[in-house]
Amino acid sequence: MDPVAPGGLPRGAREVPTGQAPARRRCDAWGTRRDSPLLPARTLLHADLHNHTRLSDGRGDPASAFPSLRANGLDVAAITDHVGAAAPARDREPAARGSWRAGGLDEEAWEELGRLAKTADEEGTFVAVRGFEWSDPDLGHVNVWGTSRYHRPAREGPDRLTSLFRWLATGLDDPSEAEVRHDHRGPTSHRHPPVDGLPGDESGVASFNHPGGRGAGRFEDFRYYPEAAEALVGLELFNMTDDYLFQGVDRGRPSPLVACLAAGWRPALLGVTDEHGESWGLPQGKGRTGIWVREWSWQGVRAALRDRLTFATRRPGVRLAVRLNGAPMGSTAQMDDEVLVELDLEPGPEAPPVLGLQLLAGFREGGESRSSDGQASDSRGGRAEKVAASPANWAGQLPWCCDAGTLESAALSAAPLVRRTVPIPTEVGEVAWLVVRLSDPSRPADPRAPREWAGYGETFAYASPVWQAAPAPEPGSQPAPTR
Repeated sequence: MDPVAPGGLPRGAREVPTGQAPARRRCDAWGTRRDSPLLPARTLLHADLHNHTRLSDGRGDPASAFPSLRANGLDVAAITDHVGAAAPARDREPAARGSWRAGGLDEEAWEELGRLAKTADEEGTFVAVRGFEWSDPDLGHVNVWGTSRYHRPAREGPDRLTSLFRWLATGLDDPSEAEVRHDHRGPTSHRHPPVDGLPGDESGVASFNHPGGRGAGRFEDFRYYPEAAEALVGLELFNMTDDYLFQGVDRGRPSPLVACLAAGWRPALLGVTDEHGESWGLPQGKGRTGIWVREWSWQGVRAALRDRLTFATRRPGVRLAVRLNGAPMGSTAQMDDEVLVELDLEPGPEAPPVLGLQLLAGFREGGESRSSDGQASDSRGGRAEKVAASPANWAGQLPWCCDAGTLESAALSAAPLVRRTVPIPTEVGEVAWLVVRLSDPSRPADPRAPREWAGYGETFAYASPVWQAAPAPEPGSQPAPTR
């Protein structure tokens, strides 16, 4: 697709004039409805939460980023230039302001991003978010959105990740400071007050970025930090054109999805473009995120991220809402040997004729978790013959894949609500979480995927997980004590 200059619209999009809020609330730029009967009182917004400019290692003018993202159909956008460990300028020459070699963002650049976000933000129409990408070449990269200041990694030391998690949990750079909540509303936790009225100047949220890719580590194998669990809300499964479900499995490593959830994190699943050029917001098969909000504002977006009400895709104009056993994506449900899958799906203007539907299952520790088709459902939702487990044991590397049949895109335009009962192989173990995956069988599967996945084709979308709910107490038993 050809680049679209700020003020243009992507191919196939329909212009909705600024100020026509009712029209913008009903449908997106591709004509897809923003509401779903599966998520009452929620509105679908399309987001790209990972973009760069020349304030770090990007090439584009930061003043053009938000206008371009809005012009290309996005409802929510973030600029997240890098913050790395400060290093001496080369050849003893002073480094230019905001240059990547000097550690990315500095105070002046951070204030500039704040002003740009404040100017571009328009409640009910477009949410502009200032963020930063915490960057450590050994440990990995983390996006942080909506904070009044940024946090720079240390150049060395064993507790660099702990420092970030502590900061996310408390807002404190120095652990000797008095313990206060990182709420971004008072000088007790902020040495640098936010720009007056800047959207998103309250408590921030964060995500694990391109986990294990581009030479970066995996956050000390996704070491769990309970105090940061509320703020660490996301995991990128699509970054640029890459599908991170399969990252590292060809080298014997577990999928980042499996590793992250097994460590105890409960992330929403995200798709991002990670744009470093000047084509902000262009689809081109790059990741994007659907977010189901109650309020079209940064506060509404932040709340939806904390509720994990998102899906990740690489196609524009997609609407995907999911419930498993009556529980929406991002929540918990009682799940056993059968799961009722409910979808509200509009696959958008770039939909293939047929979509595959799979249910990815993670199991409690101690249960075998190898890649297999498990028990399949036919296209009417009935049981099919159980497919034999793979002779190559992918134990712990990928989720168990349960085939739930196919969906015809043409039929979805008339009947977008789909309900299917999918059997789960409980002989493998107790279900810990489930993820709905849509695939495009007309495109080849990721080359790193095992052969059992080849027939499903390329991933089209992921919905955020549903986690196994705590078991109900036995009749007559005493409730567990609470603190």
